Amino acid sequence: MASDLDAFDEIKLWLNSLPDTELSDEEIKVFLHSCYGNCTDTKRCIEVYHSSRRELPEVFANRDPRDPSIQQFFKCFQIILSKERTDENFAVILIRATNPSVEYFDIASLFKAYFMTVDTLILEDPYCEGLILVFDVAGSSVSHLRKLNFGVLRKCIKYLEEGMPIRTKGLHVVNLTFVMVKIIQLVKTFLKSNRDDMTFFHSSSKLETLYSAVPQRCLPGEYGGTLGSSEDLNNKNIERLIEYREHLLEGKMRLSAIAKRDNGQGKSSCEDQASLEQLCIE
Repeated sequence: MASDLDAFDEIKLWLNSLPDTELSDEEIKVFLHSCYGNCTDTKRCIEVYHSSRRELPEVFANRDPRDPSIQQFFKCFQIILSKERTDENFAVILIRATNPSVEYFDIASLFKAYFMTVDTLILEDPYCEGLILVFDVAGSSVSHLRKLNFGVLRKCIKYLEEGMPIRTKGLHVVNLTFVMVKIIQLVKTFLKSNRDDMTFFHSSSKLETLYSAVPQRCLPGEYGGTLGSSEDLNNKNIERLIEYREHLLEGKMRLSAIAKRDNGQGKSSCEDQASLEQLCIE
């Protein structure tokens, strides 16, 4: 592998050859860091980062934390960015529903709020060692499964796996339901690589299995943690997003920064719908 300086120069030269592409030196370093200095992976990450933001306006446009639709989302879901880190110095984000009614469920809004939170984390700690997501799926039902937009889900999974400039170190699912088992099965068909070793499941009655990866100091009181109430922590995250409002709004201005060069065929929306119907039959 090339030295850090050689890798930086290679990425910068590569970016100069692309039309309408601008990344600051600091941004290049962040991408390199998230890809462990591998130039090939870094180029792919930069490409997917920009193409995803162009192709997913439902998720990456109108990222105003004061927008009524986003405010409505936070009335039904909580997103908590822990102020504490794990023993490995990983950041922790927890997502939980306070109103699991399918009426308020929208996968694009869920990813929008999550990616907004991740972007502010990167702003505050650009060289973060990694990120662990804890997802409480209590209350999920077949109605939620039927309401999923699988085109949006597939593109968001691609961004998570290949375009997000922070290392994802684990997904911990709490209160696993039959419906979530089916959704996870479908998500695996979208993955480029096998991530079974990064996905873990925990029942509400045995959260001790979660604490080995996510210490109690990183969790709200509802999960046996010492951070405080999830409501207060969610409100603090909303305040953070408002603090970074101008940066988040700027993100929607960069949707077409890199021309799409994805030669993969992917699944069509019809194939996505067929996968959903097959899961429902099963």
